[in-house]
Amino acid sequence: MRWWSSLFPVAPNCWLCRHAIEQIPFSSAWSKICKQCIALLAPVTSPTCSICGRPSIYEGPCCPDCQLIPLEDRVQNVSVASYTEKTKKVLARFKYHGDERYAEFLGALMGETVNKHYQVIPFTLITNVPLHPNRMEERGFNQAQLLAEQIGKRLGLPTQAILERKKTSPAQAILERKKTSPAQASLGRVARLQSLSGAFQLMTEGEQLDLAPHTILLVDDVYTTGTTIRECAKILRIAGVKSIYAITFAR
Repeated sequence: MRWWSSLFPVAPNCWLCRHAIEQIPFSSAWSKICKQCIALLAPVTSPTCSICGRPSIYEGPCCPDCQLIPLEDRVQNVSVASYTEKTKKVLARFKYHGDERYAEFLGALMGETVNKHYQVIPFTLITNVPLHPNRMEERGFNQAQLLAEQIGKRLGLPTQAILERKKTSPAQAILERKKTSPAQASLGRVARLQSLSGAFQLMTEGEQLDLAPHTILLVDDVYTTGTTIRECAKILRIAGVKSIYAITFAR
């Protein structure tokens, strides 16, 4: 930093649009985003479905879609923002244009959401949805892994990355994605279920880990029907995990 920067500090910029904004030190991560961008992201507010986290106007504890899911397959999810056009653009910039700095921004918002909604849950492990090796090779990173690492830093919890075989060490491996599928947002509900059935499995190295005692926070970027989260949770439950919760950026 040059000496005159301390005398004439540059005004901070919005994380997303880079316009100058006022920021209060040590305040919420939302204070680092301008009001216009916050409005376009549409933060998720109550009331929401107690299972999928979707804003809900229905009576009862969960929405009609979640009522169709067997109790033993349900995974509670909370999300930061609605899946608006602005949110789609932010995630596209992060996932498809290689702008990995977004992981810090989005991860900070997700960490605050975890503290708000899961403050009484004694998490012991944070992990994330895996990418197929082919998709990992194309993209160069797993966006869910980067988000999980940022959340782990903010919560002071270990991150156990769920990664494909090429990018993980034996100490980190739990699950792998053994078959690829089209982008879930492009598929209907039935097609999503079919494309993800049997897509994940416990890795050989993961079988050596004692997962039963852990309360796991499962991280992904987008929650659509929840099929991806439930399929990953199914494998973790087979491995002995009793308590699994999810956090996604967009819903």
